[in-house]
Amino acid sequence: MSNAERVARWRQRQREDPRVVKPIAELSKRDQRSKRKQLRQSSNKYYIRIQRILTAIENTETPPHSPENNQVQAARRMGRKRIALKKEERLKEKYKKRFQRQKNSKEDQRQKEEEAVIKGHNIRKAVLLYSVIVNRLRKRYKMTKTHTEKRNIASLVCATGLIRRYRLADYARKMIGVTTHQMKRKPRRQQIHIKATRVRKAVYSFFERDDNSRIKADKKATITRKGEKKQIRLLNDDIKNLHSKYNS
Repeated sequence: MSNAERVARWRQRQREDPRVVKPIAELSKRDQRSKRKQLRQSSNKYYIRIQRILTAIENTETPPHSPENNQVQAARRMGRKRIALKKEERLKEKYKKRFQRQKNSKEDQRQKEEEAVIKGHNIRKAVLLYSVIVNRLRKRYKMTKTHTEKRNIASLVCATGLIRRYRLADYARKMIGVTTHQMKRKPRRQQIHIKATRVRKAVYSFFERDDNSRIKADKKATITRKGEKKQIRLLNDDIKNLHSKYNS
């Protein structure tokens, strides 16, 4: 027996079973009229019941929310502000104590290192060495003519982390003769920027020459860069040949 035959027999048994609800198309004309009438009555009863429930919900009067006292609201706001203020005060005290501990620890460490240096060396030799080095640096700084060398000496002596750690940068600058203006000068960067700008302008003017490029004839063939509108130009030769021509 094939699968189709088994399904057909199962459906036939379902149709013959009186407990199974049959489709309305399989009923007789009289049964169809009575079934449709029963369905209409049930549907009307259902919609009437739903309408009564919706009407009862709409007519139900709920008591309005009691307005909260203004004093209670103000007291709650003040309470929240007091809590926030106490929190901020605790944070302030916390960071203040942390800063004081770090400051005291750094000062104690610096003082211990200074005492160790004084105890571990001969004072006369240390002073002599200091005077020799400072005089030599001062003489070398005055004999130097270029700003680059002067800046190198100033950064080597006055801008090191060890000098700044012991707060001796200003004193070292005064002893050697380095000015604040010299410490802030950055001539090399400025010269590099000026040179790059000069080369960029030369390259632009080279490409815009009529023997190297030509303007497109179309009126709409334009391009806008940085708010400046220009006509599009097309190169007359390969970029490698133009590069060789520019270098020649």
